[in-house]
Amino acid sequence: MTVEGCPQPYLSVVIPAFNESAAIASTVKSVSAYLTARRLTHEMVVADDGSTDSTLMIVRELADRFPIRVVGGPHAGKGAAVKRGVLAAQGQRILFMDADHSTRIEEWAKCAPWLEQGYDLVIGSRKMAGAQVRVHQPPLREFMGKVFTWLTNQLLTVGVTDITCGFKCFHAPTAREIFDRQRIEGWGFDAEILFIAHRLGYRIKEVPVVWSNDESSKVHVIRDAVRSLQELVTIRAGAWRGWYPRDSRDAQVRQQASPSASGESNGQQQQPAARSRLSVVILTKNEERRIARCLSHLSWVDDIVVVDGLSEDRTVEIARQHGARVIQRRFSGSFADERNAGLDAATGEWVLQLDADDVVTPQMRQAVEQLLRTDDGRYDAYKFRRQSVFLGHRLAYGAWTHYIPHVLRRSKARYVGRVHERPNVPEPLGVLHADIEHWFCDRFEEFVGKVNRYTSLAAQQWAESGERFSRWDLWYRGVLRPGKLFWKLYVKKQGFRDGVYGRVMALQNSWTHVINTAKCWELTRMPHGLFAHERLTVDGYLVRMNQGSTIEAATGADTPQQNLARRLWVRPAITFWQTYVREQGYQAGWPGWFRSVLVAYGTFVTHVKRWEQRRDA
Repeated sequence: MTVEGCPQPYLSVVIPAFNESAAIASTVKSVSAYLTARRLTHEMVVADDGSTDSTLMIVRELADRFPIRVVGGPHAGKGAAVKRGVLAAQGQRILFMDADHSTRIEEWAKCAPWLEQGYDLVIGSRKMAGAQVRVHQPPLREFMGKVFTWLTNQLLTVGVTDITCGFKCFHAPTAREIFDRQRIEGWGFDAEILFIAHRLGYRIKEVPVVWSNDESSKVHVIRDAVRSLQELVTIRAGAWRGWYPRDSRDAQVRQQASPSASGESNGQQQQPAARSRLSVVILTKNEERRIARCLSHLSWVDDIVVVDGLSEDRTVEIARQHGARVIQRRFSGSFADERNAGLDAATGEWVLQLDADDVVTPQMRQAVEQLLRTDDGRYDAYKFRRQSVFLGHRLAYGAWTHYIPHVLRRSKARYVGRVHERPNVPEPLGVLHADIEHWFCDRFEEFVGKVNRYTSLAAQQWAESGERFSRWDLWYRGVLRPGKLFWKLYVKKQGFRDGVYGRVMALQNSWTHVINTAKCWELTRMPHGLFAHERLTVDGYLVRMNQGSTIEAATGADTPQQNLARRLWVRPAITFWQTYVREQGYQAGWPGWFRSVLVAYGTFVTHVKRWEQRRDA
């Protein structure tokens, strides 16, 4: 346990847990007893993976007697749980181990000396000389484990004997750098973190351990073996795409150690390479909940400019506390104007444009730093990937990762476009093989509000262009294209692999397209509004619906997980049928169609919010 005068524990023990009510109490007590007897200051971080049994209740009761913190989240996979736990850990050393205690905490005594001797990562092995397997796995599962290890070493060349042993120890900075780059959320995460460590040049040490199989293991041999193999292929493909850039530290060390590189051969001291200045421009409007997260990852930049749309909360105060220069101006209706105002105020030769809900990852920082040191003038703008994070869940499929050209040479760039603004820069564009995280939605209510604002701006831009819908345009944009868009995102781009999150996002994007079309129609054909009988435009209807659905979700019946799929598909369809067919909304023509779709959308929003509340309970 932690002691007075030592607020940071020596060791953080991360324990991923999914429905571990039978084993978690025994494991927690054994871990704490062992570490306390050896006078090691410690904490235990139980990373819950959306347990549906009494695991959380047991852990919270134990927290009154043991140094335990709980890091919860929706059920996404062991890899996601371990990542949450490791990134939340506060110790100088970090160990993650299985909740079933298959490798006992006593094996820590074998690993700790190797960390102190300079190894960055020490992993338990059940397959090297000196290891003991007291209770074996079933033959098929043991065979599949060997196949997985062999394939991992062939595809990823990590060179270890046991990939999946759930006993791995790190220095804290090493763990954070590795897990910051982790993308796999399932069983294949072990292979990924070893692959990342190998590419970063970290020293890995294998140690033989004593291990016993837990007969209540939740591993499904065939299903999870297939998924793990798919994840191996994903890791290999990700490496080709630049997900895991190599670290340049080893090359830098060799260069500094070389007499010719250091200038010692001619008695001159080598001057460091010149580095261009970088400014970051961030657009804000009432972003006090997210701006600190964005700014906390920008301590390495030379200049931060926040273009604020007259926020009424603490956004400006928080930005200035982080050293940003704040420009306050009333929103002109064009995001391009806001971007250009930031460009005009920036002082760096290069500018990185962000939103307040963006987070710069370590690999993105590394890529930008390399650009600033080695700029050869070939490109005036670079594009990079933007990885969407929806309700705290990273969306890996469904085309939610896309390129944006927001690293710009300031003197050559101007933005155009009211919504979805883009820089007008000379072609071609360079590519940075890194990404940022776009935390565009923490609550679904907030997401619906964003959709309403952006579709209103897009519709206004369309109306000002003078373009008008033909009959075919209405059929395509109001009926056919939303269905086509859903098929593309959910099926073709495999959004279904993101589970409920992918399903909700695919449906939401389809509805967004109908909402935008309805607003365009309203502006040109129905100036009094599609809901004129209620004295509401589509914008006003969505505001009222968003508020009402939040109240209804809080007071209505719970949505069980097993019924969620049915409710998200069937309930909106029933609502549409009742409005369009039974109540004869079709007699009103296109206004009746749009009104019926929007009423069905309200049903969809309500059930998503009910699921969200159940998930967070």
